[in-house]
Amino acid sequence: MGDYDYKQWIPKFDLRNTSLSFLAAEAALDIDNISKGLNNEDASIFHLSGLLEGIITKEANGLLPDNALVLGYAISGRDKVEEYWKGKNFKNEISSQTSLIAKNLRDIRNLSQSQQQEMGHFCVNLSREVALYFETYYGPVHKLFAA
Repeated sequence: MGDYDYKQWIPKFDLRNTSLSFLAAEAALDIDNISKGLNNEDASIFHLSGLLEGIITKEANGLLPDNALVLGYAISGRDKVEEYWKGKNFKNEISSQTSLIAKNLRDIRNLSQSQQQEMGHFCVNLSREVALYFETYYGPVHKLFAA
């Protein structure tokens, strides 16, 4: 998908943009292919990294609550959210974790295979959480996301 113009269709991290869910799913697939040596396509990964960096730097007073919640679920996984975030300063930790994920996505080729898999899991979770967020507010019309 090298000809796809990510900046045009997904200019910022916006939970109301259905393309964000697809971008995260595509990034997960590209990470999996890179870790297996099957493909060198990485534009989706770099664009997602840039979007994550953007919300950290632009939301100076902390992440918007909806963004923080979606990212929190994506980082921990919905099934482990209470266990993962228990005892942590959510507001500070979510920003630092998101910043680290953005850096790791940018450096995906230099990560170990297990770290690449971890980034892939994050992307799948993010795809799912963005789609669930969208469905919560706009109905079940848009059900396509990474499973």
